[in-house]
Amino acid sequence: MAVTDSGQDVEAKAEVGGCSVSLSDRLAQAEPPAVGRPCSINVLLGVLLETDADALRLALSVRKGDRGRLSSPTISKILAEEGHDVGAQSITKHRSGACRCGIIRETNPA
Repeated sequence: MAVTDSGQDVEAKAEVGGCSVSLSDRLAQAEPPAVGRPCSINVLLGVLLETDADALRLALSVRKGDRGRLSSPTISKILAEEGHDVGAQSITKHRSGACRCGIIRETNPA
């Protein structure tokens, strides 16, 4: 049930193709738009040599506060020296799962 501005309970359904569809059904069936730029870390991992991609994954996986963790600006600087333009903020977002591929992982768990 939904509540109107006047406080009355009403059935939350919409007419779609002559059928009554609930909000929960519509949300479950909705596809997120494929907009925005892809995660730059994910793109880079796809083009690096396997050994370099593994090394980057390892560097990104060290948890905050753990010994041996490289800061996002340090990783960004190293990547820039190798000819890859990936900002520290992109690295931080990727590490926290707040990047585009993190959003994809949340909605489509592997």
